[in-house]
Amino acid sequence: MPMLGAFVQGSLVAATNARDASSAAEVREAFFAYCGGEVPKKEVGLRLTRKGFMEDTANYTAAFKKTSKRVYKVRLGDGPPCTVKLSAGSTGGTG
Repeated sequence: MPMLGAFVQGSLVAATNARDASSAAEVREAFFAYCGGEVPKKEVGLRLTRKGFMEDTANYTAAFKKTSKRVYKVRLGDGPPCTVKLSAGSTGGTG
């Protein structure tokens, strides 16, 4: 799927810690928006999983309380899988 490769290169960057990572839901929403409706919304998560996106729970501390969120780990380039965040210019990005 060529759109996924372009989405990963243009919209995702490695997160330095779990607090900075985008949630899995944010990544799915951004990919759906990037596809412009070509991929049915119900299949977005499945397609990401087929292409190597691994969903994981990230624990972190925010404002004196421990919390967690579901994040994606994916291999960017030749390195090991890393937690990702949406780049600042991408749809739905918080980075």
